[in-house]
Amino acid sequence: MSNARYGELLRDPRWQRRRLEVMQRACWRCERCGDEKSELQVNHEQYVRGALPWDYPDEDLSCLCRTCHEQDRLTPKFHEQYETEPRDNYLLRKAQEIGLNYDEKAELAEFLRSSRRPA
Repeated sequence: MSNARYGELLRDPRWQRRRLEVMQRACWRCERCGDEKSELQVNHEQYVRGALPWDYPDEDLSCLCRTCHEQDRLTPKFHEQYETEPRDNYLLRKAQEIGLNYDEKAELAEFLRSSRRPA
C-alpha cells in the first residue's frame, strides 16, 4: 500500500473514531512512558496485509507519545515486519533531519554496521 493511500485511510472517520477510543482507553497518556502532555499517536503493534487501520483488535493498538512512537520505528522489528524504507535509510534520514553532529553520526554509522545480520 502506498504512503499516500495509507494517509487517506488515516483521515477516514472510522480511523479517527477508533484512534480516539484507543486514546480514551489509555486515559489520554502514553502507555509506554506515561506522558500525558505530549502529542499522542496510536501505534499498530503489527500490520496485517490488506487490513484497514480501524479493523485491528484492541491488543494490537497502543497509545504512544510522539517520542515513544518514533523510538518504536527505530527497531529492526519495525523494518522487518513492515514494508517501509530500509531501517538504515530511515535512521540516516532522521539523523539528517535532527542535525546530528559528526561524533553522533559516526556512532550511528558504527551501530548500523554492528547491527547488520549476516546474509
